[in-house]
Amino acid sequence: MKSIAFALCVGAAVAGCASDASFLPRSGPAADQLQSSVPGVNLVRLDLPESQRLASLADQRKTSFTQLGAAAAYRDTIAVGEVVQVTLLEAAPAMLLAGAADNLGGARSLQLPDQIVQTDGSINVPFAGRLQVVGKTPQRVEAQIGEALKGRANLPQALVRVNGVAQEVTIVGEVRAARRHPLSQKHERLLDVIAAAGGASAPVEKVSVSLSRAGTTVELPLQRVIREHRENVVMAAGDVVTLYHQPQHFVALGAVNKQGEVPYEATGITLAQAVARAGGLVDSRAAPTEVFLARQSNGEATVYRLDLSRPEALFVMRNTPVSSGDIVYVANAQAAELQKFLLLVGSLVSPAAAVNTMNN
Repeated sequence: MKSIAFALCVGAAVAGCASDASFLPRSGPAADQLQSSVPGVNLVRLDLPESQRLASLADQRKTSFTQLGAAAAYRDTIAVGEVVQVTLLEAAPAMLLAGAADNLGGARSLQLPDQIVQTDGSINVPFAGRLQVVGKTPQRVEAQIGEALKGRANLPQALVRVNGVAQEVTIVGEVRAARRHPLSQKHERLLDVIAAAGGASAPVEKVSVSLSRAGTTVELPLQRVIREHRENVVMAAGDVVTLYHQPQHFVALGAVNKQGEVPYEATGITLAQAVARAGGLVDSRAAPTEVFLARQSNGEATVYRLDLSRPEALFVMRNTPVSSGDIVYVANAQAAELQKFLLLVGSLVSPAAAVNTMNN
Protein backbone atom coordinates (compact mmCIF):
# COMPACT_ATOMS: atom_id res chain seq x y z
CA MET A 1 0.00 0.00 0.00
CA LYS A 2 2.81 2.35 0.76
CA SER A 3 4.28 1.78 -2.71
CA ILE A 4 0.97 2.58 -4.36
CA ALA A 5 0.57 5.65 -2.23
CA PHE A 6 4.05 6.76 -3.22
CA ALA A 7 3.24 6.25 -6.90
CA LEU A 8 0.05 8.23 -6.56
CA CYS A 9 1.96 11.06 -4.90
CA VAL A 10 4.42 11.05 -7.78
CA GLY A 11 1.48 11.05 -10.20
CA ALA A 12 0.01 14.07 -8.48
CA ALA A 13 3.34 15.84 -8.73
CA VAL A 14 3.51 14.97 -12.42
CA ALA A 15 0.00 16.33 -12.90
CA GLY A 16 1.11 19.58 -11.35
CA CYS A 17 4.01 19.79 -13.77
CA ALA A 18 1.98 18.82 -16.82
CA SER A 19 0.93 22.40 -17.35
CA ASP A 20 4.60 23.28 -17.90
CA ALA A 21 5.24 23.35 -21.68
CA SER A 22 8.71 21.90 -21.17
CA PHE A 23 7.55 18.93 -19.09
CA LEU A 24 5.75 16.71 -21.61
CA PRO A 25 7.70 15.90 -24.80
CA ARG A 26 6.39 17.54 -27.97
CA SER A 27 7.76 18.66 -31.33
CA GLY A 28 6.75 22.31 -31.00
CA PRO A 29 4.63 24.85 -29.13
CA ALA A 30 1.20 23.93 -27.82
CA ALA A 31 -1.90 25.35 -29.51
CA ASP A 32 -2.68 27.74 -26.62
CA GLN A 33 0.86 29.10 -26.76
CA LEU A 34 0.57 29.86 -30.47
CA GLN A 35 -2.75 31.62 -29.93
CA SER A 36 -1.39 33.89 -27.20
CA SER A 37 -0.06 37.33 -28.02
CA VAL A 38 3.64 37.40 -28.84
CA PRO A 39 5.47 40.74 -29.26
CA GLY A 40 6.60 41.24 -32.85
CA VAL A 41 4.45 38.39 -34.23
CA ASN A 42 1.10 38.96 -35.92
CA LEU A 43 -1.47 36.20 -35.36
CA VAL A 44 -4.00 36.15 -38.22
CA ARG A 45 -7.02 33.91 -38.69
CA LEU A 46 -6.72 32.19 -42.06
CA ASP A 47 -10.25 32.17 -43.48
CA LEU A 48 -11.60 32.35 -47.02
CA PRO A 49 -11.34 36.17 -47.43
CA GLU A 50 -7.79 36.18 -46.03
CA SER A 51 -6.70 33.34 -48.33
CA GLN A 52 -8.14 35.20 -51.32
CA ARG A 53 -6.25 38.32 -50.24
CA LEU A 54 -2.99 36.37 -50.01
CA ALA A 55 -3.59 34.81 -53.43
CA SER A 56 -4.29 38.24 -54.91
CA LEU A 57 -1.08 39.65 -53.40
CA ALA A 58 0.89 36.75 -54.86
CA ASP A 59 -0.59 37.45 -58.29
CA GLN A 60 0.29 41.13 -58.00
CA ARG A 61 3.90 40.24 -57.19
CA LYS A 62 4.21 38.08 -60.28
CA THR A 63 6.53 39.58 -62.85
CA SER A 64 6.54 39.16 -66.61
CA PHE A 65 9.17 39.44 -69.33
CA THR A 66 6.74 41.71 -71.17
CA GLN A 67 7.71 44.38 -68.60
CA LEU A 68 11.05 44.67 -70.42
CA GLY A 69 9.37 46.06 -73.52
CA ALA A 70 9.39 44.73 -77.05
CA ALA A 71 12.71 43.84 -78.63
CA ALA A 72 14.00 46.24 -81.24
CA ALA A 73 13.43 44.98 -84.76
CA TYR A 74 16.30 42.97 -86.20
CA ARG A 75 18.41 45.26 -88.39
CA ASP A 76 19.85 43.73 -91.53
CA THR A 77 22.67 46.24 -91.57
CA ILE A 78 26.37 46.04 -90.87
CA ALA A 79 27.66 47.19 -87.49
CA VAL A 80 31.03 48.00 -85.98
CA GLY A 81 32.89 44.88 -84.86
CA GLU A 82 31.17 42.50 -87.27
CA VAL A 83 33.23 40.23 -89.52
CA VAL A 84 32.66 40.84 -93.23
CA GLN A 85 33.65 38.58 -96.11
CA VAL A 86 33.95 40.15 -99.60
CA THR A 87 34.23 38.21 -102.86
CA LEU A 88 35.03 40.11 -106.09
CA LEU A 89 33.80 38.85 -109.45
CA GLU A 90 34.71 39.96 -112.98
CA ALA A 91 33.22 38.87 -116.32
CA ALA A 92 35.40 37.62 -119.20
CA PRO A 93 37.62 38.90 -120.60
CA ALA A 94 39.00 39.80 -117.19
CA MET A 95 41.13 42.87 -116.76
CA LEU A 96 41.53 43.39 -113.03
CA LEU A 97 41.29 39.76 -111.92
CA ALA A 98 43.06 38.13 -114.89
CA GLY A 99 45.31 36.14 -112.60
CA ALA A 100 42.50 35.05 -110.23
CA ALA A 101 40.81 31.68 -110.19
CA ASP A 102 38.74 30.78 -113.26
CA ASN A 103 35.83 28.79 -111.89
CA LEU A 104 32.87 30.54 -113.46
CA GLY A 105 33.20 29.67 -117.15
CA GLY A 106 35.71 32.38 -118.05
CA ALA A 107 34.72 34.80 -115.32
CA ARG A 108 37.17 35.41 -112.51
CA SER A 109 36.59 35.54 -108.73
CA LEU A 110 38.71 36.55 -105.76
CA GLN A 111 37.70 35.99 -102.16
CA LEU A 112 39.27 38.54 -99.86
CA PRO A 113 40.32 37.67 -96.30
CA ASP A 114 37.69 38.27 -93.63
CA GLN A 115 38.00 41.67 -92.00
CA ILE A 116 36.47 43.30 -88.96
CA VAL A 117 34.51 46.49 -89.45
CA GLN A 118 36.64 49.23 -87.87
CA THR A 119 35.46 51.67 -85.26
CA ASP A 120 35.22 54.34 -87.96
CA GLY A 121 32.71 52.12 -89.74
CA SER A 122 34.89 51.16 -92.70
CA ILE A 123 36.46 48.19 -94.46
CA ASN A 124 39.21 48.12 -97.05
CA VAL A 125 38.59 46.69 -100.55
CA PRO A 126 41.55 46.48 -102.96
CA PHE A 127 41.22 48.84 -105.93
CA ALA A 128 38.07 50.32 -104.39
CA GLY A 129 39.72 51.84 -101.34
CA ARG A 130 38.32 52.27 -97.84
CA LEU A 131 34.52 52.12 -97.86
CA GLN A 132 32.03 53.17 -95.21
CA VAL A 133 29.73 50.19 -94.54
CA VAL A 134 28.19 50.72 -91.09
CA GLY A 135 24.43 51.11 -91.25
CA LYS A 136 24.26 49.70 -94.78
CA THR A 137 22.84 46.35 -95.88
CA PRO A 138 25.18 43.81 -97.54
CA GLN A 139 23.31 44.35 -100.81
CA ARG A 140 23.99 48.07 -100.71
CA VAL A 141 27.69 47.49 -100.01
CA GLU A 142 27.82 45.08 -102.97
CA ALA A 143 26.49 47.80 -105.26
CA GLN A 144 28.93 50.31 -103.71
CA ILE A 145 31.91 48.05 -104.46
CA GLY A 146 30.70 47.42 -108.01
CA GLU A 147 30.48 51.16 -108.66
CA ALA A 148 33.96 51.73 -107.22
CA LEU A 149 35.49 49.10 -109.55
CA LYS A 150 33.87 50.32 -112.76
CA GLY A 151 36.50 51.28 -115.32
CA ARG A 152 39.02 48.99 -113.66
CA ALA A 153 37.24 45.68 -114.12
CA ASN A 154 34.96 44.21 -116.79
CA LEU A 155 31.40 44.19 -115.45
CA PRO A 156 32.56 43.99 -111.83
CA GLN A 157 30.33 42.54 -109.12
CA ALA A 158 30.75 41.76 -105.46
CA LEU A 159 29.30 39.39 -102.90
CA VAL A 160 29.25 40.58 -99.28
CA ARG A 161 28.57 38.24 -96.39
CA VAL A 162 28.50 39.01 -92.66
CA ASN A 163 30.08 36.08 -90.80
CA GLY A 164 30.49 37.42 -87.27
CA VAL A 165 27.28 39.17 -86.22
CA ALA A 166 27.46 41.84 -83.50
CA GLN A 167 23.77 41.35 -82.64
CA GLU A 168 24.12 38.64 -80.01
CA VAL A 169 22.49 37.31 -76.85
CA THR A 170 24.57 36.00 -73.94
CA ILE A 171 23.30 32.91 -72.13
CA VAL A 172 24.99 31.64 -68.96
CA GLY A 173 24.23 29.78 -65.72
CA GLU A 174 22.68 26.33 -65.44
CA VAL A 175 22.95 25.49 -69.14
CA ARG A 176 24.99 22.75 -70.75
CA ALA A 177 27.01 25.12 -72.94
CA ALA A 178 27.17 28.81 -72.03
CA ARG A 179 27.61 30.88 -75.16
CA ARG A 180 26.90 34.04 -77.11
CA HIS A 181 24.15 33.35 -79.62
CA PRO A 182 23.91 35.47 -82.79
CA LEU A 183 20.52 36.86 -83.76
CA SER A 184 19.11 36.67 -87.27
CA GLN A 185 16.06 37.49 -89.33
CA LYS A 186 14.34 34.50 -87.70
CA HIS A 187 13.59 36.66 -84.62
CA GLU A 188 14.88 34.10 -82.12
CA ARG A 189 12.87 33.74 -78.92
CA LEU A 190 13.98 32.97 -75.36
CA LEU A 191 13.48 29.21 -75.64
CA ASP A 192 15.40 29.20 -78.94
CA VAL A 193 18.56 30.57 -77.33
CA ILE A 194 18.19 28.28 -74.29
CA ALA A 195 17.97 25.30 -76.66
CA ALA A 196 20.99 26.57 -78.60
CA ALA A 197 22.96 26.49 -75.32
CA GLY A 198 22.06 22.83 -74.80
CA GLY A 199 19.06 23.43 -72.56
CA ALA A 200 18.91 23.54 -68.76
CA SER A 201 21.38 21.32 -66.93
CA ALA A 202 19.07 20.99 -63.91
CA PRO A 203 15.48 19.71 -63.70
CA VAL A 204 13.18 22.15 -65.48
CA GLU A 205 10.80 22.47 -62.52
CA LYS A 206 13.64 23.71 -60.31
CA VAL A 207 15.12 26.26 -62.71
CA SER A 208 14.45 30.00 -62.87
CA VAL A 209 15.27 32.23 -65.84
CA SER A 210 16.61 35.75 -65.44
CA LEU A 211 16.48 38.10 -68.44
CA SER A 212 18.41 41.38 -68.33
CA ARG A 213 17.70 44.06 -70.93
CA ALA A 214 18.72 47.71 -70.95
CA GLY A 215 19.52 47.75 -67.22
CA THR A 216 16.33 45.96 -66.10
CA THR A 217 16.18 42.35 -64.90
CA VAL A 218 13.13 40.11 -64.55
CA GLU A 219 13.14 36.54 -63.22
CA LEU A 220 10.57 33.80 -63.88
CA PRO A 221 10.32 30.02 -63.45
CA LEU A 222 11.40 28.19 -66.59
CA GLN A 223 8.20 26.12 -66.47
CA ARG A 224 6.18 29.30 -66.82
CA VAL A 225 8.15 30.34 -69.90
CA ILE A 226 7.40 26.94 -71.44
CA ARG A 227 3.69 27.05 -70.59
CA GLU A 228 2.92 30.68 -71.38
CA HIS A 229 3.73 31.75 -74.93
CA ARG A 230 3.80 35.45 -74.09
CA GLU A 231 6.76 34.85 -71.75
CA ASN A 232 8.74 33.26 -74.60
CA VAL A 233 9.73 36.74 -75.76
CA VAL A 234 11.69 37.75 -78.85
CA MET A 235 15.35 38.35 -78.04
CA ALA A 236 17.07 41.71 -78.46
CA ALA A 237 20.74 42.42 -79.12
CA GLY A 238 22.63 42.69 -75.82
CA ASP A 239 20.17 40.59 -73.80
CA VAL A 240 21.70 38.47 -71.02
CA VAL A 241 19.88 35.24 -70.12
CA THR A 242 20.85 33.48 -66.89
CA LEU A 243 19.46 30.15 -65.68
CA TYR A 244 19.49 29.48 -61.92
CA HIS A 245 18.99 26.21 -60.07
CA GLN A 246 16.93 27.54 -57.17
CA PRO A 247 14.82 24.82 -55.51
CA GLN A 248 12.15 26.33 -53.28
CA HIS A 249 11.37 24.74 -49.91
CA PHE A 250 9.15 24.91 -46.85
CA VAL A 251 9.54 23.28 -43.42
CA ALA A 252 6.93 20.87 -42.04
CA LEU A 253 6.79 20.40 -38.25
CA GLY A 254 4.48 19.05 -35.58
CA ALA A 255 1.77 16.43 -36.03
CA VAL A 256 2.46 15.64 -39.69
CA ASN A 257 3.64 12.33 -41.09
CA LYS A 258 6.81 13.71 -42.72
CA GLN A 259 8.62 16.36 -40.72
CA GLY A 260 11.53 18.20 -42.30
CA GLU A 261 12.48 20.48 -45.17
CA VAL A 262 10.29 19.81 -48.21
CA PRO A 263 11.43 21.05 -51.66
CA TYR A 264 8.97 22.13 -54.33
CA GLU A 265 9.06 23.43 -57.88
CA ALA A 266 9.83 27.03 -58.86
CA THR A 267 6.26 27.67 -60.03
CA GLY A 268 5.08 27.47 -56.40
CA ILE A 269 2.54 25.43 -54.44
CA THR A 270 -0.50 26.03 -52.25
CA LEU A 271 -0.99 25.20 -48.57
CA ALA A 272 -3.08 22.18 -49.58
CA GLN A 273 -0.18 20.83 -51.64
CA ALA A 274 2.28 21.58 -48.82
CA VAL A 275 0.25 19.61 -46.26
CA ALA A 276 -0.08 16.74 -48.74
CA ARG A 277 3.67 16.67 -49.39
CA ALA A 278 4.24 16.54 -45.64
CA GLY A 279 2.23 13.32 -45.61
CA GLY A 280 -0.90 14.87 -44.17
CA LEU A 281 -1.90 15.15 -40.51
CA VAL A 282 -1.24 12.36 -38.01
CA ASP A 283 -4.74 11.11 -37.08
CA SER A 284 -3.76 10.05 -33.58
CA ARG A 285 -2.05 13.32 -32.64
CA ALA A 286 -3.07 16.26 -34.78
CA ALA A 287 -5.47 18.99 -33.75
CA PRO A 288 -7.32 19.86 -37.00
CA THR A 289 -8.35 23.18 -35.54
CA GLU A 290 -4.73 24.17 -34.93
CA VAL A 291 -2.90 24.26 -38.27
CA PHE A 292 -0.43 27.13 -38.54
CA LEU A 293 1.51 28.78 -41.36
CA ALA A 294 4.46 30.88 -40.17
CA ARG A 295 5.97 33.41 -42.55
CA GLN A 296 8.52 36.21 -42.31
CA SER A 297 8.38 38.81 -45.08
CA ASN A 298 10.01 42.23 -45.20
CA GLY A 299 11.06 41.91 -41.56
CA GLU A 300 7.51 41.20 -40.40
CA ALA A 301 6.64 37.86 -38.77
CA THR A 302 3.11 36.53 -39.23
CA VAL A 303 1.47 33.30 -38.04
CA TYR A 304 -1.72 32.29 -39.86
CA ARG A 305 -4.09 29.96 -37.99
CA LEU A 306 -6.33 27.60 -39.97
CA ASP A 307 -9.25 25.57 -38.61
CA LEU A 308 -9.44 22.43 -40.75
CA SER A 309 -12.64 21.30 -39.04
CA ARG A 310 -14.59 23.89 -41.05
CA PRO A 311 -15.76 22.86 -44.55
CA GLU A 312 -14.46 26.02 -46.24
CA ALA A 313 -10.96 25.21 -44.95
CA LEU A 314 -10.39 22.98 -47.99
CA PHE A 315 -10.86 25.97 -50.29
CA VAL A 316 -8.79 28.15 -47.98
CA MET A 317 -5.88 25.72 -48.31
CA ARG A 318 -6.26 25.62 -52.07
CA ASN A 319 -6.19 29.43 -52.31
CA THR A 320 -3.30 30.10 -49.93
CA PRO A 321 0.12 30.26 -51.64
CA VAL A 322 3.20 28.99 -49.83
CA SER A 323 6.40 31.02 -49.99
CA SER A 324 9.90 29.58 -49.86
CA GLY A 325 11.04 29.43 -46.22
CA ASP A 326 7.51 29.16 -44.77
CA ILE A 327 6.89 26.84 -41.81
CA VAL A 328 3.80 24.62 -41.73
CA TYR A 329 3.11 23.48 -38.15
CA VAL A 330 0.31 21.29 -36.83
CA ALA A 331 -0.19 21.32 -33.07
CA ASN A 332 -1.02 18.24 -30.99
CA ALA A 333 -4.60 17.72 -29.90
CA GLN A 334 -5.33 18.01 -26.18
CA ALA A 335 -6.32 14.36 -26.13
CA ALA A 336 -2.86 13.45 -27.43
CA GLU A 337 -1.29 15.47 -24.59
CA LEU A 338 -3.56 13.69 -22.08
CA GLN A 339 -2.62 10.32 -23.55
CA LYS A 340 1.08 11.09 -23.14
CA PHE A 341 0.42 12.16 -19.54
CA LEU A 342 -1.52 8.98 -18.74
CA LEU A 343 1.20 6.81 -20.26
CA LEU A 344 3.75 8.60 -18.09
CA VAL A 345 1.68 8.10 -14.93
CA GLY A 346 1.03 4.47 -15.90
CA SER A 347 4.74 3.84 -16.23
CA LEU A 348 5.13 4.96 -12.60
CA VAL A 349 2.10 3.18 -11.12
CA SER A 350 2.66 -0.21 -12.79
CA PRO A 351 5.97 -1.01 -11.02
CA ALA A 352 4.46 0.04 -7.69
CA ALA A 353 1.46 -2.21 -8.24
CA ALA A 354 3.75 -5.09 -9.10
CA VAL A 355 5.73 -4.59 -5.88
CA ASN A 356 2.51 -4.47 -3.83
CA THR A 357 1.33 -7.76 -5.40
CA MET A 358 4.62 -9.44 -4.49
CA ASN A 359 4.38 -8.20 -0.92
CA ASN A 360 0.89 -9.63 -0.55
